[in-house]
Amino acid sequence: AGMTSGSFSLTCVGFCGPDDSVDPRLLAAISQRYPWVEWGILFRDDKEGQPRFPTQAWVARLEQVNKSRRVKLAGHLCSKYVRQLLDGDTAHVQSLVALGFRRFQLNATKANNFDTDAFTPAHAANLRAAAAALPDIEFIIQRNAETQPLWEPLLTDTPKNVAFLFDESKGMGTVAGAYPPPP
Repeated sequence: AGMTSGSFSLTCVGFCGPDDSVDPRLLAAISQRYPWVEWGILFRDDKEGQPRFPTQAWVARLEQVNKSRRVKLAGHLCSKYVRQLLDGDTAHVQSLVALGFRRFQLNATKANNFDTDAFTPAHAANLRAAAAALPDIEFIIQRNAETQPLWEPLLTDTPKNVAFLFDESKGMGTVAGAYPPPP
């Protein structure tokens, strides 16, 4: 039997880690020239203000620069922020949506200060509810062995605004030796 492959098109290329050392106007200038660039902003309370983790003041400056909403933004939720979402609290996500964020990557891994041993079926149900409540927002789940209790229940009737990122490095940036076939 032959193998068919589907086609896909890229909607953006993400660059992750702008922080207080980067003037938000530079992000806007790059985005104006290259509208397919998406900026991944890391949100992790215990590292705020450190390299790759901007302060809330910097995020406010970014929002002022992005009043036109031409800068594509993705929130990379770590630590307490991903925990809040998975516990059913969408307030932080909704506040970022109001600032122009349209995609959210859930970094629910030990490397990102999330207790993966505490995953419960409610977490997947809460994410499903958040996706239903925010249908114009995309949620990206790291699909790896550590996050399996979160993504596996979502394989059935996957919401259209939930996507899977195959990242066995769990956000550590190491190159994979092999990739699983697409679902």
